[in-house]
Amino acid sequence: MSKIDSDDDFTEFAGTVFWPRSTADLTDTTRCPACHSRLRSAVCSNCALDLRHPAAALLLTASTDAAASLARRTALIGRIRFDVAEALAAERVALRAAAAAPKPVPIPVPLPPAAAPSPVSAPVSAPVSAPVSAPVLAPVPAPAAPAARTVRPPRAPLKGATASVPGAPRRSSVQILLLLVGVTLVSVAAIFFITVAWIYAGHEARSAIIALFTVAALVTAGVLRRKRLVATAEGIGALVVVLVLLDAWALRQNDLFGLAAADGAAYWASLW
Repeated sequence: MSKIDSDDDFTEFAGTVFWPRSTADLTDTTRCPACHSRLRSAVCSNCALDLRHPAAALLLTASTDAAASLARRTALIGRIRFDVAEALAAERVALRAAAAAPKPVPIPVPLPPAAAPSPVSAPVSAPVSAPVSAPVLAPVPAPAAPAARTVRPPRAPLKGATASVPGAPRRSSVQILLLLVGVTLVSVAAIFFITVAWIYAGHEARSAIIALFTVAALVTAGVLRRKRLVATAEGIGALVVVLVLLDAWALRQNDLFGLAAADGAAYWASLW
């Protein structure tokens, strides 16, 4: 079979072929059937497809058939969805009708009339038996009192044994490591921020910023301590120590209260 006898052998020579965005692109003769660009002549200016070829009519017929097949496919999908929706709607209506229907009331069945009473015969005297003496009951012994149970005093805990507190949170080494890393990073950030404030701000702004940071850290540590976050509060406390040292250094550098003239060793020893 030669390439002239079958169109399937030319698939490898198709080049650029874009999938249509809708079925209208398949039947639109003003656009290129390969790249869907707007046609200005019989030869596409984008992909150079020459539609003056005799097979262009067959291409249009195949495109029209493909559009019809895709439309049929979409219609079948719509039919499936419509039928399923109708079935569900009918089922819901049937359930509502069954719930709204009145319940049957039981009808009482009349009882048959009672039979006529039989004639009463004369009473027959029963023979009188000899008097029967009442049985003598033997005395029942009283239940014995339960033996007294000896109560042992609770044992004292062994030396060295730690009492386990229920509900106490346990922290792993990973959490403690992350806490230390976080406190270290916050300390570095505080030092960097104070350095920037030292360069661009005045004496009053520097003192206010450092004091504000220290007070905020102290308040945060106290709140965390009251919420039983002991490890986090201790980490913030370490940050407070760093901030207090920075406060002391800033007070000396700003020469507040004449601290710049004080002896350096005595000044830093007084902080400890």
